[in-house]
Amino acid sequence: MTPVTAQFFLVNQIHSQSTENIKMWFTLYYIVAIVVMVMHFTGLLARFNIEWLILVLAATVFPAVIYL
Repeated sequence: MTPVTAQFFLVNQIHSQSTENIKMWFTLYYIVAIVVMVMHFTGLLARFNIEWLILVLAATVFPAVIYL
């Protein structure tokens, strides 16, 4: 393997890991969002007085959608 080929291989490997990491964070974000929505519709957020989680979720949706 030539040095140039090795360099491209390393850059590709790093880029692949970073995109997988971003996908993992988006997956985690959507799982949390679904859990918060289920808790909202079942009344658990109101019962424990943490309805503000819906507002936080709504505020964080816009940057996530713009990034996609």
